[in-house]
Amino acid sequence: MPAAQLLFDCGVALVRVPCINVAEHIKTTQSELGTFLKGRGAIGDYLYDIYSAYADDHYAFSKEIWDLGPIAWLLDPTWADSALIPSPLLNAAYTWSFDPHRHVIREVFRLNRDAIFRDLFAKLEPSTKAGLATT
Repeated sequence: MPAAQLLFDCGVALVRVPCINVAEHIKTTQSELGTFLKGRGAIGDYLYDIYSAYADDHYAFSKEIWDLGPIAWLLDPTWADSALIPSPLLNAAYTWSFDPHRHVIREVFRLNRDAIFRDLFAKLEPSTKAGLATT
């Protein structure tokens, strides 16, 4: 809690990608990863295997890949709808307060799931598609 409070209070340039209602939409399935990652090199196999080990039953199961949200914003900010907002105050009771006079941060409010996964899969594809990101 003190570290998060310091981060929101110090005035550093910050991009916040909330998990709830934003990064949680960056979901995939074992079937999708089997199609686009498995058998496509050591990294693709590794990512498929760790995803597969996450759950015993993958029937009608999808899992969010939280870490892709901030990376996506760094790679291509057009994949992340965002706005400048006053930095929120994180209270000791784990609640937020808002003061319109505080310094601004950038907050992401929507991620383009398909563009993000298209880029990831293309970069791990051992063909000429590697590195091509199209939305």
